[in-house]
Amino acid sequence: MSDFEFDAPLPYDSTIADEGVGFTVVLSGREYGTFHCIYLDPLSKRTEALNKQFEARHAKAIRTGKLKGIAQGKLLFIENILKGWSDVKNLKGKDVPFSIEAATAYFSGPAGDHVYAELWKHFTASEHFVAEEFYAIDAEAAEKN
Repeated sequence: MSDFEFDAPLPYDSTIADEGVGFTVVLSGREYGTFHCIYLDPLSKRTEALNKQFEARHAKAIRTGKLKGIAQGKLLFIENILKGWSDVKNLKGKDVPFSIEAATAYFSGPAGDHVYAELWKHFTASEHFVAEEFYAIDAEAAEKN
């Protein structure tokens, strides 16, 4: 071990990040459902492993250019980040049970584009994966200063 190895604090709770958090998406006053997502930490070994597994599963489509850009990002999200949903309804107003097939159909359509963009703000932001106690400690520290 060198003298230059440090314990880097995580800006989130790794248990919460791995188990995921539910995000209710409301756009223009309409609720589109609650989406249960894990945290996509660009610096974590878990995310690196998920990316490698994804790239291996879809190597041919990525290599040939059939899977790229936003479509690639959405599929990675569906397969690795999105763990479930509730209160997602079809055009007839009926609940749609979560499945990879249903999620792929949902996020391929226009409503899915806007919901995905909204979810992106959440599953890529570490502050959504912090235990409530963390904020209580922060508030106490701020009051003391």
